Amino acid sequence: MITRIIVAYDGSEPSRAAFTSALGLAQGLGTRMLAVHLIEPTIGAMLAACPDVGLDPMIPAMPLPPMIMVTEESDIREAQAQMEPLAKAAAAAGVAFESKVEQGTVEDWLLRTATVSDLMVVGMKGRFARSGVGSTTRALVTNASCPVMVHRGEGATPKRLLGVFDGTPRAESAVGLTRSLAAKTGWPTTILAAARGKASLEENVARATALAGTLPVEGLPGGSDAGSPGSAVHESAAIQEAVSAKGGGYLVAGAYANSVFRDLFLRNPTSELLSAQAAGGPVILVHADVVTASA
Repeated sequence: MITRIIVAYDGSEPSRAAFTSALGLAQGLGTRMLAVHLIEPTIGAMLAACPDVGLDPMIPAMPLPPMIMVTEESDIREAQAQMEPLAKAAAAAGVAFESKVEQGTVEDWLLRTATVSDLMVVGMKGRFARSGVGSTTRALVTNASCPVMVHRGEGATPKRLLGVFDGTPRAESAVGLTRSLAAKTGWPTTILAAARGKASLEENVARATALAGTLPVEGLPGGSDAGSPGSAVHESAAIQEAVSAKGGGYLVAGAYANSVFRDLFLRNPTSELLSAQAAGGPVILVHADVVTASA
C-alpha cells in the first residue's frame, strides 16, 4: 500500500496542479507527503556530464552522472519560500507534510529516493520536449520502483477512482492498486474494461469482474487489435469519454513500455492516454512488478 506521496514541485502551473491532486489523494489515504524542489543543472553542465545528450537526439532518458553545481543562496531561499504555501495547504487538510530543496535532476533524485511503497507525482512537463530527447516523465515511468502519477489537468481532482483493464498483466496490476486505493479512501470507484488484441470486450469484462471484487465494472464500447496503428488512439479516446462522463477522477492504468521509437512510430498507449487525459486530471501508472510490492 502507498505510505508516502512524493511530489516534484518547481512552482510552475503543472506542478501546482499536481500538488493539489496529490494532496487530495494523500488526505483520502491518510498518508504523508514529501514535496521536493530540485534546483537542476544548466544545459551546459548536463552536456559536460553526458555529451551524448547533445550528439544523439534519439537517446532515451537516463539518470545523469554527478555534476558540479554552483547554486546561489537566493535560489535556495526562493525555492524554500515556494514551499510555505504547500505546508499551509497540507496542514489545513490534516496531512503530514515535509519539504526539501535539493540539487540535481528531477528523475535522478526521485529514482534514487523513492521506495516501492511510495507514489511519485509529477506535472506533465518534459525537459527537451521540443528536441525529441527523452523526458522526465518517460524516465520515471520506465525506471521507477513505485507507481507514478502524472498530472496534466487544472485545479482539484474529484474524489473518484477509475481503474483501466484491457487484459494485459500491467492492467491486472492497475486493478489491484485501484482496489487498494478504494478500500483505503472509500471513494466511488469503477473499473473500465476495454477489448484489446484477441480478447473480446465480453471476455475482458468477465476477467475484470473477477479481479475487481465488489467494485463495479463497465465495458468500454468498441475495441481494436492491439497491433493496429490506431488501437492506442481508439482506446485512449474511449477511456477519456468514460472519464468525462463521470466528471473526472484519478485514473489508474498499466504503464506500457516507453521508448522513443515506440512513441514516434508505434503510437505508445501510455503516451496516447496521457495526452487524452490532459483535461481530465491525473493518471497513476503502474508496472506489474511494482504493484505486487506496493498494493
